[in-house]
Amino acid sequence: MKKQFFYAAMAVALMASCTSEDDLAVNPVDPNQDEEQVALNLSVAAPSMTVGSRSTGTGIVGDVVDNLGDPVTKTWDSQRLFMTMVNRSNGGQYKVDGELYFDGLEFRAPRTGAPDQNIRIYSSYQGTDDDPDQGTLQYKYYPITGQYDFYGWHIDAATWDNDTTFNATTAMVNNITIDGTQDIMAAKTLPIPAERPAVGEAYKAASDAITDDNTYADMVAKQFSARTARNNFTPVLNFKHSLARLKFFVRSGKGSDAATHWMGEDGNAAQKREVYDNLDAAWTGEGTYANYANYADGAIYVTEVKVLDMVQKINLNLMTQAAEVANGNTNEEFTLMSTPAQAGLNNTKTLQTLAYTAPKYAWGYAGDDFDTDGDQTINNSEGKEATEVGESVMFLPNAEDGTNKKIKISVKVGQCLLNTENETSGDVTYIWDEPAATTLWVDASKLTIDGNPVPAEKQVFAAGNSYNVYITIYGREQIEVSASLVPWVDGGDTDTDIEDDVVVEGEEDDDDEPQTPATTVNHTITVTGIDDATIEWSDAEGTYSGTGATVTAPAGTVINYTVTKDGYLPSSGQLTVAENGNEVVTLTEAVTLTFVFSTEENEALPADVTATITIDGNDYDPNQAIQVAKSEDPITYSVKTSDNKELTNQSVIPSSTQTITLKYNDFTAIQ
Repeated sequence: MKKQFFYAAMAVALMASCTSEDDLAVNPVDPNQDEEQVALNLSVAAPSMTVGSRSTGTGIVGDVVDNLGDPVTKTWDSQRLFMTMVNRSNGGQYKVDGELYFDGLEFRAPRTGAPDQNIRIYSSYQGTDDDPDQGTLQYKYYPITGQYDFYGWHIDAATWDNDTTFNATTAMVNNITIDGTQDIMAAKTLPIPAERPAVGEAYKAASDAITDDNTYADMVAKQFSARTARNNFTPVLNFKHSLARLKFFVRSGKGSDAATHWMGEDGNAAQKREVYDNLDAAWTGEGTYANYANYADGAIYVTEVKVLDMVQKINLNLMTQAAEVANGNTNEEFTLMSTPAQAGLNNTKTLQTLAYTAPKYAWGYAGDDFDTDGDQTINNSEGKEATEVGESVMFLPNAEDGTNKKIKISVKVGQCLLNTENETSGDVTYIWDEPAATTLWVDASKLTIDGNPVPAEKQVFAAGNSYNVYITIYGREQIEVSASLVPWVDGGDTDTDIEDDVVVEGEEDDDDEPQTPATTVNHTITVTGIDDATIEWSDAEGTYSGTGATVTAPAGTVINYTVTKDGYLPSSGQLTVAENGNEVVTLTEAVTLTFVFSTEENEALPADVTATITIDGNDYDPNQAIQVAKSEDPITYSVKTSDNKELTNQSVIPSSTQTITLKYNDFTAIQ
């Protein structure tokens, strides 16, 4: 299968404009630039991806094929975007009179069917489902001097702290809280290449319009500025997915359990199920008949799907276009939701509790319509064997907790069953049967593409990839799971069967045959120069675990380990067990830093104010013992208070354990 890579190419046309406090202080006047003012425009190139939106969790931004293998035709549809303009000389966000240049503006992608692909910039937005392009448009202009880059992000309906970090080495959107329903995307500017772009590449048209190579080289040197804008070089931002996506499909292990009841191979036709007769009078189960009226046809339904042990809070690195784990829970449950019918022109939908879903056909049913002549052909035609369940779940694959290798899900199913039957009168009663959830593992080591295993280095769940998870269900029987990896980026398929080797929590092996224990081997962990370090190790399931330098497990087992010792930074890693193998670990000597506030008058932290110390992107409290690597080189730190004051660009040499005293009167108001 041809691999396909997806991004939204967003064009940002910025041209000459007014000055700011940044202009002359940071960037001396270029005599080759003039003071002509040209309006700033934002546009989206012809989409090479697709977009869907919902007001509570977008679900999908980008598909190439649907579950039948057909192209999806959705496009950008008035999604909200965030953008910022960054000064290339220092990495800081561009400001005018102390305010961010894009502050207070709302950016909206073009709606489906719009006459152009321009991004609307609003100072006041009042868009509705019926008419999303409503509000007061705001026109912006390129600064007269300076060179700039642009970053963008789309966080769907996720909440965040409106907290960003921009400097020469960092471009971060901080503390985004996700629940599995949001598609998070990051964008950065594609540079004008030193070599002229080829056909199909960004900036090709603008390059072709310049015949003089020296002028083109000047465009490369001056990107992006009023001068490049006047030569029609429009900065292009590529939006890329920063999470992975799971799409769920259900298929019936038995023809008699599907919504379209396949009567068998004896010449009987497949028939659509009907709700049982007189069900309201014959209902004896929990709840009322009305609760299950739409599902009381004997088919088995998926009633709940959860993805377990997920990262809830992330930071978005705009430079790498990757999501990272932020401070917060990493054991959250993400619940699969359903999308109702489309409402409004901009495809805005509010996700709802999962609609009970039965497999439409028996696994292998090949007919497009119900077979009326009994001519039934059995095959495993992709698309006819599975029915999509709910929207999708988006998550951050995390190497630290192993969710980039294995994902734990739980599945509940329900079925309306015959309860009693009177032998004399023939009267029957029914119940709704919904057992407790079954917990399963979906294993990336079994990923395939078109039935072929993916290379070992691709056997991980990765951001930007979409995975199809097939749930095969049986009435009153077991559940099996298989997963296939499909575009966004095509990485592979995986097929997992609980009757073979899927790990199902809470169930014991029914096999009467004695199980032969796997042969174990020893693998050593050596800590360089240290004999008394504490070593803890375990595989993802906890089947093999222990302490000490000798790991005992079957060859090929993936083991996570942590090495600790007082006076050193802890070290965690992963090894694959091999007979007589040796993993060498080097610990870094550490010192302890403690930040305290002076108790002198005017220097003490007010009683109703709190403070946060930030070192290398990690936050700490005053008086907290902070371990850092011992070094003769300075490290930087900053401090913010809850009353919006800060102390920035401070440094300390961590050559020894020490206490740093902070003075509240040294802090300045945050601009």
